[in-house]
Amino acid sequence: MVIHCNGYIPRDTRHNFRVIKLDLKAKGYPYQETKDFVNYYFNMSLKQYDKLFQSNQPITCISTPSSSGYNPTINIFFELLNSRYSKNLSFIDSNTYLNPVFNQEAKHNTAFHKKINLPITISEKYPDSLFQLKQNIPENSKLILLEDWMSTGDTSILFSKFLSNNNIKITDYAALVVNTPYFISNTDIRRNIEKVKPFTDDLKGLCQSFITLFDGFLQNKFYRFELEFHRLNKDSYTHYLDNVLKSGSDNYLKSNLFNLNEINRKSEQLYQLLNFREERGLQ
Repeated sequence: MVIHCNGYIPRDTRHNFRVIKLDLKAKGYPYQETKDFVNYYFNMSLKQYDKLFQSNQPITCISTPSSSGYNPTINIFFELLNSRYSKNLSFIDSNTYLNPVFNQEAKHNTAFHKKINLPITISEKYPDSLFQLKQNIPENSKLILLEDWMSTGDTSILFSKFLSNNNIKITDYAALVVNTPYFISNTDIRRNIEKVKPFTDDLKGLCQSFITLFDGFLQNKFYRFELEFHRLNKDSYTHYLDNVLKSGSDNYLKSNLFNLNEINRKSEQLYQLLNFREERGLQ
């Protein structure tokens, strides 16, 4: 799966999205100025959106919960989508049904070790909120999660995990800006864990941490981890893996966003694969 967004937007242009959005927020998101801003980035990805939204199948767009209170960028994103692909298109504002809890906004919390220790939690806004949300998804509808800016994908992916655990399946993702449109693969996880496993005696624990923190997320999350890990003094590697990474994994698992049986199953498969490869000298 990939994120439907132009993955070749220049780095400076991606960075400017964050800068301009924070400025708009400080001004209270004036509508026309905010719409012009969203439209500028929207037009960069029309080819990608055409592939996704030009469909005869009903499509329901759902917003990612806002970590910063009022955030009209997703609503305006949908307005632009609806004006271009109005056939069979509907919208669900997740904040109507759910109470997301973020300890800190993602854009103010980019350090990897801090980010993994402050996962989101989600609860129903009122009894039967999830039931009402499901009732608003037309039968046979594709459910597409809308996001304005995706870097590691944490907010969107964690939200989609929560929905999946409640039998609401996200079909695709569409974003205005994405740092990388590609998801972490099983091979990515295996290769990265083989690089760092010499620095811990708890391979099983390391497998669970990697599956919890990386499985299903965007490749940029690995880049953040690798950058932080290799900036450490080598004497700190073991402590980082056995404590910092493990602590972040435990905090993720304490949330209501994961299927623990699935985590354990994938962790055991990874552990067995690593042992198999080591026994045969494949590393």
